[in-house]
Amino acid sequence: MILLAMENDERRARDEAKEAVQKIRLEAELLRSAIAETRERIEESRQLLVRASPVKCPFGASTLTKL
Repeated sequence: MILLAMENDERRARDEAKEAVQKIRLEAELLRSAIAETRERIEESRQLLVRASPVKCPFGASTLTKL
């Protein structure tokens, strides 16, 4: 009876560990996706800045030279 209870506890622990790993993998995939989207937005913003006409700042420097 004690052996059976120990096996059930071990099985439950393995199941919980598998669930935890699955959740971590899902979270990691969501983070990778969010990072990829952020990088795309950053690149789009850079392209817009490159195409934009330079804006003059005090002392005659343009904003693009300060990036």
